[in-house]
Formats: sequence, structure tokens, C-alpha cells
Amino acid sequence: MPVLAIGVLLVTLFSLGGLVWLIARQEAAQTATQQENGEVAQLSQVGPNMSWLVVGTEDVNRLISTLGLNEVQRCTRNTGVRAIYRGRKADKSVFVTSPVHGWVLVAGVSLPQPLGASFVDKTSPLLLELSETFGEAQYFSTFPEFDHYAWFKVVNGRVVRAFATTEEGEVCNLGRVTAAEQMLGLKFFELRGVDERTGDAGGAMLLSPTQSQVLQLAARWSIDPTRLADSFAQLETSTCFTATSPYHWRSERVAKNRAA
Repeated sequence: MPVLAIGVLLVTLFSLGGLVWLIARQEAAQTATQQENGEVAQLSQVGPNMSWLVVGTEDVNRLISTLGLNEVQRCTRNTGVRAIYRGRKADKSVFVTSPVHGWVLVAGVSLPQPLGASFVDKTSPLLLELSETFGEAQYFSTFPEFDHYAWFKVVNGRVVRAFATTEEGEVCNLGRVTAAEQMLGLKFFELRGVDERTGDAGGAMLLSPTQSQVLQLAARWSIDPTRLADSFAQLETSTCFTATSPYHWRSERVAKNRAA
């Protein structure tokens, strides 16, 4: 299927939820500030309250160029993780790892988000471009406070799976549920139907994904970002990078009533 057609298809599947994300992107970068003791120096994992890409390549420099990242600097693992969680420019920072078993992880709350039909879709075009260049690209996002979870898998310009949900319901649901999702009990065919239930106020949450499930799915598809400390224990400081996200990643509302 042509890239343009797939991009349009994904856009049509996105629903409401964008306004929630305008708040989430501002607040998620500060979620690691809960503890102000010596533990900050040991911050070394990505995953909780974060969005990240996983790209099938070992050519980090080419990936950085393809992403159009700015102000690229070498860093240690801990420095990179701190930059995207609690750095002065955390809402614009991106952390790029060295290859891990043939995958490179790119993390940051500034990554394009599936925001819904009211916003320009910038997530799927990025993944389509990356998959056409490197073969496979994946996207994950987990923000429990906002009931937002997402996972995308795109291979050679074809969307294998794309799912995203917020507290307002599904944002997109494209492709067949994968075997990995089934094994983790990720079934959402009733996600919208339970909204009208009465009595058990917590019933609707039973069909919602969890942060743990998203991380386990990431591990089955490629790599678990929370295991970075183990993967990079012996790597040199020059193998990771911090950067500033490109301006065009920022959210953009769909223009209404454009002049004919």
C-alpha cells in the first residue's frame, strides 16, 4: 500500500484525546521529580511516563540524521535519561542509545504523539519513513496518569499494528492483534462498550492496558527500555547521545474552514 494511503488511513482512525495530550506533554517531563534525594544520580531506565521509538539499525549516525535531530551531543546513559525526564529542556530533549541487539532506542516526551482527529498525524508518517529506510520501526508510549498507552509496529512501509488509547477511549486501532498482545491479555474489543456501565465504577478499567503490559510487549517485539542499565553496563560514554527534537514534531491542529 502506498505510503500516502497508509498515512491517510491512520489519520482517519484517530479520534478525540488531543487536549489531554497538550497537558500530558507538559507534565510528563516532570514526573521524575518526586524524589529529590541521591536516587537521581542513579536514574538509568526509560519506560515509565515516556514515549520511545525502537528502530532496527546499528547505524546511529544515519538514524540521527534521518530524524533531523538538532544539537546532538554525546552523553552517558544516566545523563541521557535524566535529560528527558528532569532536564531543563526535558520537553524538547531526545535520548538516543547505542545499538542493542540490532535495535536503537530513541526516547523523549517530545516525540510525535497520536493526538486524535483534531491534530495533524505526525506519528505514522515518521514511522513509515523510518521503516522504509531501516526496515522496521516501533513506537511505544505509556502515561498511566492520563490513561494513555500506545504501540505501533511498522515494517517496510507497512503498518502491522497501531493501537493507542487515552482516558477518552481509543485513538486508533489498526491491524490484527499480534500474538504477543494475545499472550499478554491485551484485548480491547469491548473498550468502548463498557463506558455506559453503571454500578461498578472501576469496571471499565479492567479492559484498559497497563504500563507493565506495554513494557512487556516492547520486550517481546524488540527490547525492554527498563533494562537499559543491564544492556549498557560496560559501554563507553560516547555511545549514547542527547539532542533537541525538530520543530516539526510539535503538535499542530488540523486547519478548519480553509479557503477553497
